Amino acid sequence: MHRYKISDAVNLAEASYQGKRHPSLTTKIARSLDKDDVQAHLLDNGILLIPGSNSLMDYLRFNLRVLNIGGKRYRMSNETTQKGASGTVWHQGFLAHAKVIYDWIEQLGEKPTYIIGHSLGAASTQILSKSWTVPGIGFAAPRPRRSRGRVKDDNLCL
Repeated sequence: MHRYKISDAVNLAEASYQGKRHPSLTTKIARSLDKDDVQAHLLDNGILLIPGSNSLMDYLRFNLRVLNIGGKRYRMSNETTQKGASGTVWHQGFLAHAKVIYDWIEQLGEKPTYIIGHSLGAASTQILSKSWTVPGIGFAAPRPRRSRGRVKDDNLCL
């Protein structure tokens, strides 16, 4: 497992909610994403920060997925899971959140060196760390996977 000081990761995860408005991130953020209720920050050292749920829409679009949204019924049952880039079967809402970030980073033509997330961001951290095979730390992560057993590169994410 790649080493990263947990207290530093905690501070970054907390600061990620404020982005460039947070004094510790003002000069460190190279790029930010704010699209379709998904936020993320790529720091100049390659660390990808993913804040958690910060609006009601986050719960409706990604966390709960139990309502009709846009004419499609979303449930948390196994038959509504999807495979991600790593080939793992993930919770549909968390995968949708991670995919917005994945597409953004791929479009930039970059690859993060480390991923840190909290709550909904921690679910995406687990998915993305396996997609890119980079280390990550997730704080207060919900259960993003709907299958049992080992996942390839599972040791990359704490």
